[in-house]
Amino acid sequence: MSGRVKYDAACRAIAEAKSVDEVMEIRDKAEAMRHYARQANNKTLEADAFEIRERAEGRLGDLIIVHKDTVGLNRGASGSIVSGSKQVPVRDIRPTLSELGIDKKLSSRSQKKAAMPREKFESYITEGRQSIQAAVEKVTKDIIKRADIVEAREAYDERKEQGGQISDLHALAAAGQPQKNPTQEEGFLRVNQARA
Repeated sequence: MSGRVKYDAACRAIAEAKSVDEVMEIRDKAEAMRHYARQANNKTLEADAFEIRERAEGRLGDLIIVHKDTVGLNRGASGSIVSGSKQVPVRDIRPTLSELGIDKKLSSRSQKKAAMPREKFESYITEGRQSIQAAVEKVTKDIIKRADIVEAREAYDERKEQGGQISDLHALAAAGQPQKNPTQEEGFLRVNQARA
């Protein structure tokens, strides 16, 4: 399978995911893929992993919102309403976020992404991909700049070992002559004319 086919398959799997566990598995794999891509300095793979993770978190937010609206979530001890007798309290069997493997920050982030208008979410993903790809361009420019510096140093060292050339002497002589400042020259002329 080529990389693009796997990427498309992951995006389809996110869209088709019906349970929190499926989405969390895809998200976790994308996060691991992003870390591997960063270590390998593969910015294209890192951008793909970023997009898969963000789409998975958006889908997770959709599922959390639907789950809250239909079944509801167990709020844990702080939100439990104990009913029944003291000897046999009725326990809330709905899962908590932590039982689903979702921390509060992830839940909040996911629900915010799910609530975004589709155009804004797509724009957010595009900007994220571009910022990751911009790092590639910066690295490439740095590599080219370093190569130019190494090449210039090697050329200089070679000229230095050969003792230089006539053209180097002409350039040195031209660089060694002081440049006259026209404003100073004009000032001296005015002073001399005033004395005369």
